[in-house]
This record gives sequence, C-alpha cells and structure tokens, in this order.
Amino acid sequence: MYDINNTKKMKKNQILGIGIDIENISRFGKSKLSKNNRFLNKIFTKVELDYCFSKKNVASSLATKFAGKEAIIKACESIDKTDVDYKKIEIINIPSGAPKVRLISNQKKEYEILISLSNDADKAVGVAILINK
Repeated sequence: MYDINNTKKMKKNQILGIGIDIENISRFGKSKLSKNNRFLNKIFTKVELDYCFSKKNVASSLATKFAGKEAIIKACESIDKTDVDYKKIEIINIPSGAPKVRLISNQKKEYEILISLSNDADKAVGVAILINK
C-alpha cells in the first residue's frame, strides 16, 4: 500500500481518515417510524432496522446508526473514496453491545473501520477511524 501521495509505503494499521457526525434525534422522531418507511430502507439494512426497532427508543437508535454511517462516509472521503453507499455499510452490535462495522462489498478489504457511537436526550454522535490493514 502507498500513501495518498504515493511517495512512500504506508505502515500497517496507519490511520487513513477520520470522520465525525452529530444528528438531532428528533429528525427521526418526526418521520413515520416503520420498517417500511422508504427513507429508512434507502439508508439502513434489514439487520440494522430489526435492531433499531427492537429498542425502546427507535428514533434514538436510528439517529445513532445514521450518525455512524455519516462518520464512516466522511472518513472514507479522506482517501477520496466518495462512492460509498449507505446500504453497503452495516453497523451491527456484538453481544456486548459495542458497535462494529461490516462493509458489504465484493471488493478486497484493504482497510478496517473502527467506530464509536453515543447519544443523549436529543443528540446522537458517531466517530469513525479508517485504518489500513
């Protein structure tokens, strides 16, 4: 692998990009919350929707996952990867509840994405770090 300027080899686990996003939870509370909602189905996978709709505060869960996806897209833009589709990014939760990113693609994975998500009463935030493998 080479750095963005193609001048030297990159080290394994080098940070390639970082992204952050904050969302108003009310943005998701205003829409009709249904797994059949057209907007939600453009953004989220079935696994993500099933998870969010299993939670007590659906709007908060949706806003938090959306903030995570936006942060991932911003991190990818750091390496000029601008064709990232929301549905190709899946944020799952491991048994401990921690979020983990799955990229749905046939391409060889040259990088890994680390993510942290949080929310409070009216805001949700996501931070993503893109590192090379």
